[in-house]
Amino acid sequence: YREGSQTLKTYKGVLKLFTEFLQNEYANIQFLHEFCANPKIFDDYRHWLKETKKTPEGVPHKDWTVKNHLKVIKTVFRQAEKWRHIIKTPDINCVVSVLDAKPIVTLEKEDDFRLFMDRCKKLIPEYYPHYFISARCGIRFGEMVSLLWENVDFESRSLRVSKHQGFTPKGLSKRTGLPKERNIPLSDDVLKVLKSIEQSKRYHNVFLKNGEPISRADKSFRRWIIAIVRGTPLEGMTRFHELRHTAGHLIFEASGGNLYVVKELLGHSDLKTTERYSGKPTKLVSEAVNRLEGFGTGKRKK
Repeated sequence: YREGSQTLKTYKGVLKLFTEFLQNEYANIQFLHEFCANPKIFDDYRHWLKETKKTPEGVPHKDWTVKNHLKVIKTVFRQAEKWRHIIKTPDINCVVSVLDAKPIVTLEKEDDFRLFMDRCKKLIPEYYPHYFISARCGIRFGEMVSLLWENVDFESRSLRVSKHQGFTPKGLSKRTGLPKERNIPLSDDVLKVLKSIEQSKRYHNVFLKNGEPISRADKSFRRWIIAIVRGTPLEGMTRFHELRHTAGHLIFEASGGNLYVVKELLGHSDLKTTERYSGKPTKLVSEAVNRLEGFGTGKRKK
């Protein structure tokens, strides 16, 4: 991962805590293969985070944090296996009953989408293109701040998320093993917003802040989301990534519940990740079930 990226900071933080745990509870461990022989270590780490180690604010770590820690550690061991430092990744149970996870708030209802965007225009109009296009195209924050004009094709009405200097797309293609790139078709209203953005003579980035490229560590977009939804039914929306979830839900509904379409739009490497968008009953499911009434009896509805 690129030095200074949020992902790298997260991994370093997790490994720092895991090392502290090992020094306190398993100081005799010296080799990586010893973790494979004793998977109980990871269960003990789970309990240590929840019951012993407190956050800097002095409160226990949340279930969601514990789950993410275990996933990071599993990823690290998988890389160690890939590099042949160990024969096999230890059995790390990442299943955690997440009772305190923050609910995801999206703008999938048309009234909610309009409310958010209208308030954005009033409070922070310069961020409107950033939010609107992210919520309609399903691009991540890192993809948004790294998008270049050369990757926007007005003629073919598409936007391309691809690798370039300083940016590598998240995920790997199962077919090529290379960073996963994707083309996102653009509707008329999205094209209109893109065309309204003044192109900088100095920078190639589509999205700027005060005329300068946006840092991936910039927290102002998150803070403004909180400000925009404050005092509205959308209060509780706190993350830029919820705009990406919005796009996923919108495309799921618009495609008639086709998860493969959502997978292509969002660039997921695994369909299991996409399945979260079908987790709630929809009118599409109800309609499909109703159409089966009378199946096999000769009285099926047309």
